[in-house]
Amino acid sequence: MRASNPHYAIYGDSVLQRSRCDECGQTSLIVDGRTTCCDRTVVFSTNETIRMSPSSFIRRRPPLSVQRGILDAQANRCYYCDRPFGSSVIRRGRLTILKAVWDHYIPFAYRGSNPAENFVAACQVCNGFKSSMIFETREEAQLYLRRRWALDQSVEDLNSEPAGGATASLATRLDRGSAEPL
Repeated sequence: MRASNPHYAIYGDSVLQRSRCDECGQTSLIVDGRTTCCDRTVVFSTNETIRMSPSSFIRRRPPLSVQRGILDAQANRCYYCDRPFGSSVIRRGRLTILKAVWDHYIPFAYRGSNPAENFVAACQVCNGFKSSMIFETREEAQLYLRRRWALDQSVEDLNSEPAGGATASLATRLDRGSAEPL
């Protein structure tokens, strides 16, 4: 029998199939193609969703104790590019100090929740490049973000030697006007 009023019911982060049972008239969950009320076989086909309980769709930072643990585990470096927080880059012609921002490894846009194990400390550049992308592994994310850093012609890392082995101090760059302090 075809399900009447079929829909996906969203309870927090869980999604369940539901429909009205034609035998007893109750709204029933559908498990393995059968109603849970009368154990009737139903064909479930719909794209309709109904939120049954409020989600935690409030973006939050991890608690301070979790932040400290993450920073310690990552040696105070960006999870993606491995640059130390507090190091300097020139981006869009301006001096930028890399700061720790709290990134949802699985983007908040997809998960809609803030579990502590989903947070990583990322620099603001990597966090912006990553946006709402999902990666299978850390290595896949790092490869993508290394390419993005390389493609972004406006980013220059002041903490490593530029191409060709020439070095120039931050003070020299500021004197020449090639970097503006924030």
